[in-house]
Amino acid sequence: MGLFYEYDDTDMVTMLHYVKKNWKRKVTAFDAAIIEDLFLKYDFDPNMVKWLLSYIYERGAVSLSYIYPIADVLKKQGINDSLSAEIFLNKEFDKYKRLLKKMNLFRSIPQKKEKEIIDSWYTKYSENEILEACSITAAKAKRPSVAYTDAVLKNRKEAE
Repeated sequence: MGLFYEYDDTDMVTMLHYVKKNWKRKVTAFDAAIIEDLFLKYDFDPNMVKWLLSYIYERGAVSLSYIYPIADVLKKQGINDSLSAEIFLNKEFDKYKRLLKKMNLFRSIPQKKEKEIIDSWYTKYSENEILEACSITAAKAKRPSVAYTDAVLKNRKEAE
């Protein structure tokens, strides 16, 4: 592969059909721009782009822009094939998936800000404190969130 993957119109049309079929909506110019970025900016081939689209779809993404943080991580790691990406992402996002599930959030990858907050917890609190705060969030929050869990952790620390 050269400096940039040289996709053709067929690759783009195939990906746009994939989006239309799975998300059950009309595709937009924004969708096309994101897919084009994956080909040009990230140098992903059609198999990798399709795998990424599938990856975010399976995790409940409502917008294709959800793909950017994942693509950024993969590019930074030099990963551009789906098997390596799957292995890396499963390992990389395991702690986030576990905590989000414990909070009753029905997605498996945090947003960038949420990831930063969760990472900061591991420098301040024990694993048990974090898990307990996630359980409190799930039980008491009308709208569970990472921010709610963060507040629970801070309030518990201040009460000590």
